[in-house]
Amino acid sequence: MSALETAYWSGRAFVREVAAHPLPSAVALAFVVTGFVGDGVVPVSDTVLGASILVGSLALAYVGSGRL
Repeated sequence: MSALETAYWSGRAFVREVAAHPLPSAVALAFVVTGFVGDGVVPVSDTVLGASILVGSLALAYVGSGRL
């Protein structure tokens, strides 16, 4: 199995797990989006926005890993 094929199947499994759990996925994605575009919208410091990106990314990875 090639590396490209492995990446394809890993990505496919990740997307299926994220789709299987829409509420936790939406919450995690909201944290990531808020961290990226919240600079002028949400009145918080850059540290909080950075933490939001980190927490959302880790939560999305947890949901996509199939451990829920």
